[in-house]
Amino acid sequence: MGHAGIVLGLEVSRLARNNADWYRLIDLCGLSDTLIGDADGLYEPIS
Repeated sequence: MGHAGIVLGLEVSRLARNNADWYRLIDLCGLSDTLIGDADGLYEPIS
C-alpha cells in the first residue's frame, strides 16, 4: 500500500540472543518493507 512501517522496541538487539525469534522478525519485516528500530538505530531488513 506504500505506507511507512516500523517496529519499535527497547533493545531489539537483545532478540539476537534467541536467533529463531530474531530471524523470524527480520523475515516478516523484510517481506512487508518494515523497518526495525530501537535506541541504537534503525535496521532495514533486506527481503
